[in-house]
Amino acid sequence: CASNPCTLGACMESPSGYYCTCPPGYSGAGCRTQIDYCKPNPCYNSATCKGFHIEGCGGYSCVCPPNFTGKLCEKEISPCSPDVNPCVNGICKSVGGEIRCTCPGGWTGQRCETTVNDCSSNPCLNGGKCCNENDARGYSCQCLAGFSGRRCENDLNPCIPCLNGGQCVEFNGVFKCVCAAGWFGVHCDQRIGKLTSTSHVTTTTTPNLCSYSPCQNGGTCEAHGDSYHCICPMGWYGTYCTFGLCEFMPDLCKNGGACRLRAPDWAYCECLMGYTGDHCEGE
Repeated sequence: CASNPCTLGACMESPSGYYCTCPPGYSGAGCRTQIDYCKPNPCYNSATCKGFHIEGCGGYSCVCPPNFTGKLCEKEISPCSPDVNPCVNGICKSVGGEIRCTCPGGWTGQRCETTVNDCSSNPCLNGGKCCNENDARGYSCQCLAGFSGRRCENDLNPCIPCLNGGQCVEFNGVFKCVCAAGWFGVHCDQRIGKLTSTSHVTTTTTPNLCSYSPCQNGGTCEAHGDSYHCICPMGWYGTYCTFGLCEFMPDLCKNGGACRLRAPDWAYCECLMGYTGDHCEGE
């Protein structure tokens, strides 16, 4: 394996020499051959096969001729028959005898047969790998060790200890402790208003809590004695303005629906096939 014979795959030593473990969509001795998922054509009834390779993920879909449906176009139907669906990955509606397809997240095209590359915006953070998903999620992230979350945004152990009710918050890529009211310091281990005495003269130490810049994403800090609060700009929520609208309402969409934003302060639910309603609560 020293000569790196596997162009795109992982080289594994074996008693007879080596072998290559190829990523999805590739094959051959050195993983140099891109798999053509449409040879031979898996689709029936003269349907057109469309293969795709996106970010290491591959597969195919069948574009059915009129009056045929199914993953392989193997079922003959009448327009919008209730037991089958002529829209490959969408919901069928018959308008004036014509078929119209409503596509869910991840699909587009006249019959919802074309995948959308939701990975083009690089949504996965901290080195996570993006893979397109043909459902309302749009994409999923395969996170590196030590990270979690839909976008691999959560460091599983990001902070030095935050004491006395302090919370760990990210400041431009650096994690710091944001202290509860009445405490300050790197670890939130110093009490505000602690009395010190020198030559019988008593003084009180009360630092400006806003000097620690606890408010994120353009939030404005307002100090009130030994406490403060953050005034968040449009589109940001939470004590420290750290949550977008969909993150602030993680249970907005039911039954696997995905939260999407039309505007920073306007969220809606994109439902999986078979579910309806503002929150995907109905079948």
